[in-house]
Amino acid sequence: MPDYTNTVCPVCGQAFSPEDDVVVCPLCGAPHHRACYKRNGRCAYAADHGTPRQWTPPVSRGDEDARICGNCGTANPPGADVCACCGYHIDQPLPPDPAERQPPIDASVFYAQFSPYVGIAPDSLIDGYPAMDVATFLGPNSGFYLSRFHFMRVQKSKISWNWAAALFPAGWFLYRKMYKAFVLVFLLSLLFALPGLYMAGTAARQVFFDPSAIQTYWPDISPPLALVFNIATTLHFFFRLVMASRSNHLYRRHTMACMAGIQAACPNAPAYHHALVKKGGVSRTAVLVYILVLAAAASTAFCLLAFYPLM
Repeated sequence: MPDYTNTVCPVCGQAFSPEDDVVVCPLCGAPHHRACYKRNGRCAYAADHGTPRQWTPPVSRGDEDARICGNCGTANPPGADVCACCGYHIDQPLPPDPAERQPPIDASVFYAQFSPYVGIAPDSLIDGYPAMDVATFLGPNSGFYLSRFHFMRVQKSKISWNWAAALFPAGWFLYRKMYKAFVLVFLLSLLFALPGLYMAGTAARQVFFDPSAIQTYWPDISPPLALVFNIATTLHFFFRLVMASRSNHLYRRHTMACMAGIQAACPNAPAYHHALVKKGGVSRTAVLVYILVLAAAASTAFCLLAFYPLM
């Protein structure tokens, strides 16, 4: 292991001595006292992982193996081909005209597009919780929801558009582990769909006994049933608009309520972050099972409506 003597532990602020038990972050290599790392529950620089601010071993300009960039003068680690500051190829000849030299890159402009915090400071608070903890709970696509939560908080609004919730409302709630909301949304969606399913089964039955009936759009559908179908279709459309515009707000409330419960149940940092990952995130398995069960149930219902007299 490298000699970290006189390097400062980022948790306790004390310099390492040769006798200290030192561990390093598996992602960035930052050294910590073992006890400090265990107490903190993660790397002290976790918020900077994957960013231009990520911890890197200090390089001295006097180091014989350091690679000095001729463009900006930055000392780079041994073996580096591209300057970490300006992006200039270290072995490339320097243009004689200073005006043609490459300025340092503002990597934060590029990083903000791909960061899980989408330009939001990892330690900034969203409804009382650090953005990095909220991102941990959200899991996949956390940047999208962090930006929406931040916007709703700043604008004091409950309106935020979500196409996934508009197109697949029940499936989206299930995917995001909002199980109570999923049951309610599924039952409402089923209620709106029943008139259409009944009409489809009735039409299939009529076409089965009289193939010429297929020439009409809805063979012999009674006016009251057609009215119920039109009302249900209209209500279903507005229901999806509500889901599209309010689902992010519901997800925000769900997230904060879950994080409050996790924080109360997990007093130490390691258990807290483990619970954020376990109870948050998404459930792809639940969605797959839901799709299979829904397809089987819809097929069975359609067959019963269409061919029940023959059974």
